[in-house]
Amino acid sequence: MFMLNLPYNIALIRIRGYDEELINAQERITRKIAQKYSSSEIKRDLVKVWRDVFARKYEEQLTKLISSGLWNDTLDLAGSWSVLSEIYDKLKSELLSIEGVNNVLSRITHLYANGASLYNVVIMKQDIKVLEKVWETTAKIA
Repeated sequence: MFMLNLPYNIALIRIRGYDEELINAQERITRKIAQKYSSSEIKRDLVKVWRDVFARKYEEQLTKLISSGLWNDTLDLAGSWSVLSEIYDKLKSELLSIEGVNNVLSRITHLYANGASLYNVVIMKQDIKVLEKVWETTAKIA
């Protein structure tokens, strides 16, 4: 997990999966972006605590999705109220234009005085190139 030092944005990126190639690709992409923004890597123990609290039934649902030939990735972005709808519109539009992306599901998860956190689940076919394109596109929008 990484904390990215972006101006007015903090991105928490958690990497996990069932396919070594997928994990390696996610980690490579994440490290590249993280290095660009002088990120800090979080201790694995903190990740485990977070996972135990928030992901109790998630693994079972994820396994069903994977067995049907799909992957999902979660992208948690934040922005001020003045740009949040623009981030949402642009992210959804650009990700859905990527061949292999089936759906983008978004919701607000945390509210702040000056903005909110937009939690996005991207459903895509199991293809490393599609995953890379999703991350590259999201990084440009964020």
